[in-house]
Amino acid sequence: MTNVPSLYLVDDDAAVIDSLQRLVESISLPLVSILKSDQLLDLLSPGSCGCLLLKLNRDHLDLLKRVQALPVSIETVFLTDASEVAIIVQAMQLGASAVLQKPCRSEELLAAIRSAVGAAFSRKQQLEQNAAGRTRLKSLTKEESHVMRLMLAGRTNQEIADQIQLSLRTVQFRRSSIFRKLKITTKSRLFDLAVTTGLLGELVADVPLMTLESGIESAVAREKD
Repeated sequence: MTNVPSLYLVDDDAAVIDSLQRLVESISLPLVSILKSDQLLDLLSPGSCGCLLLKLNRDHLDLLKRVQALPVSIETVFLTDASEVAIIVQAMQLGASAVLQKPCRSEELLAAIRSAVGAAFSRKQQLEQNAAGRTRLKSLTKEESHVMRLMLAGRTNQEIADQIQLSLRTVQFRRSSIFRKLKITTKSRLFDLAVTTGLLGELVADVPLMTLESGIESAVAREKD
C-alpha cells in the first residue's frame, strides 16, 4: 500500500481523521492515519509516495527532516492556527509543499494535497528513471565504459580510435552498442543521463574540468561526428 500515492496523516484526533477521510474520498486518495511520528517512519518504505499532512510545530519540523532523509517521495503540507511567521518561514525553507492557516476551506486543502501528491509522484518517477539509468550504465562492458568516458570528454570517434589504438570501425561499433544499451541516440543525451543519474563525477573523475566543459559544448554542436 505504501507504494500507492497516499495521504499520510499524523494525528490522534478521531474527529480529524474521520473528517479528512470523507474529504479525500472525493479524489480517490487512500488515507493512512498514524498516531505518532515514529509509527510513520516505521511504515514508510523505499518507494513510498504521497502527501504528509501535519500540524505545524517543532516536533513535526523535525519529522519533516527525518522523512526527507528516507528514499521516499513524500511532500508535506502543514496546517497551523498560529500566526508565528518564523516557524512558517522555517517550514517553507525546509521544503514544505504548503503551509495552510486554519480554518481553511476544503477546496483549499484539497488543492494543496493534489499539488503535493502530483509533485511527489513526479519525483518518484524521476527517481525510478534515474535508477533504471544507473542500471543501464552499469550494464556496459569495461571496453564500452572506456569509450563512453572518452565520449564524455568530447573526443570524436577518430580521436578515440587513435588514443586507444583501435580501428575506427571498432569504436563506431562500441558507440552503437553503448547507445543501444543506454536507450539513447545522441551524445547530448549521454551527458544528460550521466548527470541525472549522479554518476557523471564517477565516470569522468580523471577528466579535467575544462576538458569536460569543452566536451559538452562539442557534443551539443556536433551530434553526428
